[in-house]
Amino acid sequence: MTESEAKFEAYCSVNAIPYTRIAVGEDKTPDYEIILEDQRTVVEIKEIRLNDDEIKVKRRMDETGFASWGISKFGERIRYKIDRCKRQLETMTAKQYPGMLILYDTRPQPLCGISPTEIAVAMYGALTIEFRLPKEMGKPLVFERELFGEGKKLRYDTHNYISALAVLHEQGIENTLHLDIYHNIYASRPLPLDRLVKRKDMTLFTIDGRKADQFQNWQRITE
Repeated sequence: MTESEAKFEAYCSVNAIPYTRIAVGEDKTPDYEIILEDQRTVVEIKEIRLNDDEIKVKRRMDETGFASWGISKFGERIRYKIDRCKRQLETMTAKQYPGMLILYDTRPQPLCGISPTEIAVAMYGALTIEFRLPKEMGKPLVFERELFGEGKKLRYDTHNYISALAVLHEQGIENTLHLDIYHNIYASRPLPLDRLVKRKDMTLFTIDGRKADQFQNWQRITE
């Protein structure tokens, strides 16, 4: 059992979420089936681990107490995880049940942390800014709008079996396990958001589907 799977089972047990581990077969299968507010839901769990660059950063930090670090391809790692869950979730959900990809970050501080913006650009595309030339010569470019651009992994006809991406993490001084759930506006079978929003062990987020092409921050779903 991986670290992320152990954390997920602990989360389900503490919060009275029925779960069943799916037996591994010849074909790719998801990790779990759970029951969320009477809704059968299929779950695939992926870990975010140190990559080669981060290992070097950690080594420099351990040796010198100082290191610099940046992300050259923002959201790329999560896009990869979305692609990697296709065979596990698509067949099992068969557009009859919600499917959820859960991410758990195993990286140590200060390298850990999956930001909401990183989730957004992986799901809906990179921040793209449109400008236009001014009518008068010598004037600065005129800002038009911010859009979701390249790198969009979720569409009406692509990965729509993923009902949501979620991040399992510890929070508070007691390191209580919590689930942040980011709704896929293109999902063929959405999670029962109207019932899940009442739970204290998870926080739900979405974007405005009426403005799906416009770059937006996540909106918390409330009762």
